[in-house]
Amino acid sequence: MFPERVGRYELLLPIGTGGMATVHLARTVVVGDLHREVALKLMHPHFRAEDGEWAVHLLEEAKLAARVRHPNVVSVLEVGEGNFGVFLVMEYVEGDTLSGLVRASRNRGQPLPLPIAGRILIDSLAGLHAAHELIDEQGVRLDLVHRDFSPQNILVGTDGISRLTDFGIAKA
Repeated sequence: MFPERVGRYELLLPIGTGGMATVHLARTVVVGDLHREVALKLMHPHFRAEDGEWAVHLLEEAKLAARVRHPNVVSVLEVGEGNFGVFLVMEYVEGDTLSGLVRASRNRGQPLPLPIAGRILIDSLAGLHAAHELIDEQGVRLDLVHRDFSPQNILVGTDGISRLTDFGIAKA
């Protein structure tokens, strides 16, 4: 079970889970009856109950990911803390992960078409390159390494653009 609301966000349904957190499809009111859908990453309850070390990890992820501004990297829009601990609000990418697309292709008995696989790889590598080239306010390279460049961390949008996500174990 998950909370109905986190801060100003209404949680709609879980869309992914990992070792430290679950990502939910959420929405917030923009104005009147206009809503914006986002992905909200919320730490698992057992991590929230600990001494705060995991909250520090999630905040570090947010700091790193928010610095990378590139069309092939999922944008971090907000970081907050509330009754359910630290949370990250990210751009919601409608689509599937690369691992989901590969699984669907296998289930159909066909490989992922080469032109599509190539486009996904080019986009993903562009996002990875942007992360590796990240600099601080003084222009010094941060030497950011993603460390989990894997099919489950590559989101392929229905818009045809692939984006790198989950900087949770990145190191600078």
